[in-house]
Amino acid sequence: MSVGKNIGHDSGVSHVTGKSIFVDDRPEYGQELFVGVVTSPIAKGKLKNINISKAKAHEDFVGMISAKDLATNRWGTIVHEQPILVEDKIAYRDEAICLVASCKRESVEELISLVELEVEKETPVSSISQAKEQESMIYKAPSAFVRGDVNNALKSAPHTLKGVFRCGGQEHFYMESQACVAYPLEKGQIEVHSSSQHPSETQRVVSEALGIPLHHVVCIVKRMGGGFGGKESQAAPIAAYAAIVAQKFGRPARCILTKDQDMKITGKRHPFENEYEVGFNEQGEILALKVDLASDGGAYADLSSSILERGMFHTDGAYYLENVAITGTCYRTNNHPNTAFRGFGGPQGNFTIESLFEDIALFLGKDSYDIRRKNIY
Repeated sequence: MSVGKNIGHDSGVSHVTGKSIFVDDRPEYGQELFVGVVTSPIAKGKLKNINISKAKAHEDFVGMISAKDLATNRWGTIVHEQPILVEDKIAYRDEAICLVASCKRESVEELISLVELEVEKETPVSSISQAKEQESMIYKAPSAFVRGDVNNALKSAPHTLKGVFRCGGQEHFYMESQACVAYPLEKGQIEVHSSSQHPSETQRVVSEALGIPLHHVVCIVKRMGGGFGGKESQAAPIAAYAAIVAQKFGRPARCILTKDQDMKITGKRHPFENEYEVGFNEQGEILALKVDLASDGGAYADLSSSILERGMFHTDGAYYLENVAITGTCYRTNNHPNTAFRGFGGPQGNFTIESLFEDIALFLGKDSYDIRRKNIY
């Protein structure tokens, strides 16, 4: 029986003694290449030219990979719309444009700085409010969550309040940044060791990017060094970067983002701006509630539609709502494509009703704890 006993984590001892092997702890091969990601200096615009003449003159430069080297240059867990590497349209700052391969790890960042990009800047959409004005949407929930007669209940309620709950994004800040080592095998096969929460998605994106059958790609995840959702989808293109370099040059390739690079390139928790109108009585009992959720999906869809709907499902929190209408829209901006994060939209929905109770308590001059007790399931 294990009840009441202190049971150690199966990797606890190796973690605290530093013996756990993460992706970048794998030993380097003599001919291994190191992959750097060259990213966009602007949030929206067009890529006109990539000049690698200065990088080519560097003694450690091995080669460059651009969108034209990929068999398929679109990926996405729900909608296949996001480029693995920019072709011409730039949709967010630090979007991956091309890759440089170096024979020495210490030269990677210098080679990145030597690549010159010619870009044409356009005005970006940087907020949910701007996206609303331009009707720039990724996804609109096809139906509202409705019960009762919310409009009439609002009209007859003794008190009504309108408000907006806003929450910003959040960085996953996992222990190990996005990382992958790829090994070319016999007959065009490839083996990738990825820091991923979704090995089959990583396998699929690598397969399509390289133009090889799915069963020619083996994805191994020994441990992920944290994840919290940040490696559910967005580990896949990082693996594709290492894999395409390994395939093109026939040598093992390692793509390890620094923490700074990771935070610039990858998406975050979705910011939300949720508008509400609530009707209630003198005791703080909710008689009617309308909530319209609006999320910032960023430049591409990623998992935004599912996250929006999870937010809608969690808007009731722990409370019974007799007359309710919940709607939602995910907006397209020129921010990083936001992605899965622990809770997956649930917190943004739940925070809204919890914040709303504080507003009701302030209005009525009552303790918000008592008002919650009045409304709980």
